[in-house]
Formats: sequence, structure tokens, C-alpha cells
Amino acid sequence: MIAGRFTLDRYIGRTVVTSAVGALGVLVLLLTAFDFLDHLPAISRGRYGLADAALLTLLAMPRELSQVLSAAALLGVLLGLGGLASRSELVVMRATGWSPTRVLGSVLLAGLAFSALAAVSGQWLVPIAENHAQSVRAELISGRKTLHTRFGFWARDGQTYINIRDILPDASLRRVNIFRLNSSHELVLSLSARRAVYVEDHWQLKGVVMSRFSEAGIKTETRRSIEWESLLEPDLLAVIRLKPENLSAPGLFRYASYLDGTGQDARSYWFAFWSKVMAPINVLLMMMVVVPYSFSSQRSLGAGQRIVVGALLGLGFALLGRAMGHVGLVYNLSPIFSAMLPAVLLAVMTVWGMRRVR
Repeated sequence: MIAGRFTLDRYIGRTVVTSAVGALGVLVLLLTAFDFLDHLPAISRGRYGLADAALLTLLAMPRELSQVLSAAALLGVLLGLGGLASRSELVVMRATGWSPTRVLGSVLLAGLAFSALAAVSGQWLVPIAENHAQSVRAELISGRKTLHTRFGFWARDGQTYINIRDILPDASLRRVNIFRLNSSHELVLSLSARRAVYVEDHWQLKGVVMSRFSEAGIKTETRRSIEWESLLEPDLLAVIRLKPENLSAPGLFRYASYLDGTGQDARSYWFAFWSKVMAPINVLLMMMVVVPYSFSSQRSLGAGQRIVVGALLGLGFALLGRAMGHVGLVYNLSPIFSAMLPAVLLAVMTVWGMRRVR
């Protein structure tokens, strides 16, 4: 009996996972194709070549996967269980004592893999890929060699190397380090600034510690502020600054905490942080919310109709999540409340649906 239950668990899980993987592949390929088409105008204007467009498109795939993962998981349940329902297999399972709650448990087990994928993509794959993509874009626009690392943004301007640890929402820079080498590649200047702001046509560095290296020794001086022209073009800030949703959860937490500590508005970053935390849970809830539906009206629906239903549900959830972010900012709602409300609604819908099919 126990072996039979495990067999059915595996069968339901395999059916759902196969359908979800297929849906995920199709959705990612579609978004990838559209993303590549977006690069064609830049290619035609000669801003960069076909290989650069292909690289940027490839680097966008983790972000696109993360965006459609919950919708693909939902479609997997709709198509997988819908297929079982259309073949009356769910009816047979119920007749043998397999309750809707048990089917929900099987779907939940299958969904753990997609939940883990959501966590991995959101915490590691997306930030790494987006960091590299931003470096490529910045290099294509400015012609400078650039690099994104866990130590911040690096750029080279001739024999000068610039390191920027943080780019703040107000377009100012925090923890700026500048290193200048001579023709023999020897360090002649080391400068660190607590903060940098762009004023008219130059950068103003504040809280500066500057060291000059020569054969006579090292001369260090401290200044409240200095002007520096060749730091970073302001137009590049929008390119190299990562959007909150593309940062890792630890990065968002540190960034939001810093903004709070300096009296700046960090609500959008806190919302992105809690949304990132909730992402794996949302994937599971998206899969669970349609399980009751599979026991009722889906018996009479074809695969095309199921896809339409799944697309509408996935789109509705995505729009609700974005809307809550804006509503929370406008009405000063708690970021954790704004991020968790869609999940709470999904959980309520799941409980209500399961009670109806018992």
C-alpha cells in the first residue's frame, strides 16, 4: 500500500515536472527571442556587433527564467493534472481513496525543485549574470574596460583605475577609490573618498584621503572635498546601477540598511528584499492554487484553454506583485506587508478551493 502511494506520488510529480519544464523552456525561449530583437536597432546603428548582442541576450536568460518560473510552474500543474483529469485518472485516484489533499501533497513535493530553482536563480544566477551584463553595456557605451565584482564596480581610464563600491539611488557614489599608475606601472597616487556627487560638469569627492608615492616617500593628506573631472560619465550611472530586483537578498539587505542609516528612502529596496525572500514560497503557492481547479472545471477544458487560464493567472499574479510595490510606496505601507500580500491571497484561495472539492 505504501509502495503504491509512493508510486502515485512519483507519477504525479513526474507528470507535473515534465509539463512545467516544457512550459519553462518555451517561455524562456520566447523572452530570449524578444530580447535579442530589442538589440537589433543598436546593431544597425553600429553601437555594438552581433556577438555583443548575443552575449547580452545570453546573460539576460537567468533574469528571464526567474521572471517566468512561477508562471511555468503554474502551467505545469494545469497541464499535468489537467491531462490526468481529461483521461479520468484523477477520478480513478479519488475512487481508490486518493484525496485531493493527497494530490496537493504530491504537487507540493514536485514543486520543491522549482522552489529551489527560484532561490538559486534569484540569489546567485541573476545577480552574477546582471553584474556581467552591466559591465558589458558600460564598456560598449563608454569604451572603457569595466568590471563588476563583489567589491563593486571597476573602470579603467588610461593609467587610472576607479573602484566604486556603491551607486546610490540619488546617483551619488559611496566609497570611491582611485589608483593611478605611471608609465612603468608603478603606483603614484591612491585616493579614497567617502562619497562623490556630480555638480554641473565635475565630480565633487567628499571625505578624501589622498596618498602620493614617489622616490622621496609617501605623502598623505586629508581633505574635506576636492573636484575630480575624470571619474565616471553620469550617463553611465543608469547603465551600471543594478535594479533592486536584480540584486541578491543579502545585497539588498545591506543596501537598504545603509539607506535607512543615512536617512534615505529605502522602501523600494526593502520591498525588493522581501519579494526575493518570498519568491520560492510564491512558486509553491502558484502550483498549489490550481490543484482544486483540476478536480472541477478542467475536465472539460482542452490544453489550449488550460494554457490561456494559466497565462491569465500568472499575469494577474505578476501584475498584483508589481502593483503592491507601487501602492506600498504611494500609501507608505510596510514593505513586508506589500511583498507578502499576494502570497497570503494565494494561500487563502488554495484553502478555499480545497474545501470546495473535498
